[in-house]
Amino acid sequence: MEIIYNNTAYELLFYDVENSWVAQKSINLNNSDLSFEIPLKYFYQDLNWVLVPDFLSFLETNLINGLNDKLKALLFEIAEKSGWFIFNESTFQFRYELIGVEYKEPILPIHSFEKIQYNYSLVYGLFHPDYKENFDPYAMYFVDLRGNSIMGFRKEN
Repeated sequence: MEIIYNNTAYELLFYDVENSWVAQKSINLNNSDLSFEIPLKYFYQDLNWVLVPDFLSFLETNLINGLNDKLKALLFEIAEKSGWFIFNESTFQFRYELIGVEYKEPILPIHSFEKIQYNYSLVYGLFHPDYKENFDPYAMYFVDLRGNSIMGFRKEN
């Protein structure tokens, strides 16, 4: 399947094992190259491909308006309080970087005056300033959102 966003075609391949559509190359949003996945386990109806470019536009607008910076600060605070890793003086050199997006089934409006509420997760990696690679390549930090509302945070290994 192919989607077009900002005059660029992105090929998505279907992976049976994950039951997901995955972009073959990174999608550029707000000058960041991000992995993009559509896990079908979050869909109760057929995937509406027409909404995907609209979602990418919605997301890019929110990233430009500072959503990413706010979420990175919240992730750090949650990591500290939840014990995701041990905090000390050197820990604060670490930084969260946005590395991917999971698109989920949007909530469609019931009334004509309502807007679509997109469901999605932003995926973060933990990086140290001395390295370009992800400090913990087996852990990903997810921020689950519906529209502009945070629905939850999770860490997956």
